[in-house]
Amino acid sequence: MLECKNLNIYKEDIILIENKSFIIQKSEIYTLTGMSGAGKSTLLKYICGIEQKSFTYKGEILINQQSVNHLPTNQRGVRMIFQNDLLFPHMNVIENLLFAMPLKEKNNKEEALTLLSQLQLDHLSYKNINTLSGGEYSRICLVRMIINKPNVLLVDEPFNNLDKKTKNITKDFFYKNISEMNCATLIVSHNLEDIYSNDKIIKL
Repeated sequence: MLECKNLNIYKEDIILIENKSFIIQKSEIYTLTGMSGAGKSTLLKYICGIEQKSFTYKGEILINQQSVNHLPTNQRGVRMIFQNDLLFPHMNVIENLLFAMPLKEKNNKEEALTLLSQLQLDHLSYKNINTLSGGEYSRICLVRMIINKPNVLLVDEPFNNLDKKTKNITKDFFYKNISEMNCATLIVSHNLEDIYSNDKIIKL
């Protein structure tokens, strides 16, 4: 579960987010919407534990009812997919996925191959990262985050730059796996077609 209490984010004298509170339960998927520059990506980064020097932050973040404000990013149980996320270029696709697995499931190649197959990407399993197209790259990033099994997943525009057919396949894959993961998920999207549920929208 992700809970944000009275979040305030300022950039110098500009108020980006003021007294924003919300709760996302396990297996729930919420969409974060707002105009460009409203602070959507900045909010995701703050939840993840990334604070930028030019911003001032106030408010409490709780994961599974425990405050994580004092914890670094790698101890929060939160994973975030940026619009320009990075895969390890010295590893092939399957190696990137196996590296992201929780320690107790390391080297479960069968699970990684199954997820790739669901996205019709199993033919890329042993390809070098620098040979992937932009759409292939972004979908591999989604698989990597799902295979990591976080408590909280934050995703910034996950379906950008995909053609309609590929986007539909990717959305079905993403929402199905997230719903089964018992994971609280917050997605940033500008596209109304990508909103998972109209009654689960957080507006900035």
